[in-house]
Amino acid sequence: MRYGKNILILALAIGLFLFFYIRYVNKERKESIALLLNQPSTGDIYKIRYTDYNNNRTVRYFRVAEVTKDEVTFYRGKLSAWNVSDVFLNEFDLNRIETFSNDDLKLLGKGLYNSDEMRKAELVEIERKTGTPPPNSL
Repeated sequence: MRYGKNILILALAIGLFLFFYIRYVNKERKESIALLLNQPSTGDIYKIRYTDYNNNRTVRYFRVAEVTKDEVTFYRGKLSAWNVSDVFLNEFDLNRIETFSNDDLKLLGKGLYNSDEMRKAELVEIERKTGTPPPNSL
């Protein structure tokens, strides 16, 4: 009987820890997106979740290739899958370019971007290599 009570307490503690950890990670991601979305830098990696033309939820990674005043050019990730693992972060098709205007990026940040290939596209995460501060930062 005592083991059952201990297991229940342990399961509740793990559940509470996971709940607060996931909230913390989501908060950090949103803050990162808010900071980095307006200051794209070559090499940044954008994780975008969208509905494809077959109505499947998909995740694809994009790496910033070039930043201009009006748009950002990306290399597309070679692979896409539902909730794909981060092991694919460094696999980009350098022959396949995708360009987003600054307005498109704002729509991605809000989860409202639509195109022929991507519907309800949402920016899930922006990863910048550590040690690379955003431009114009203190």
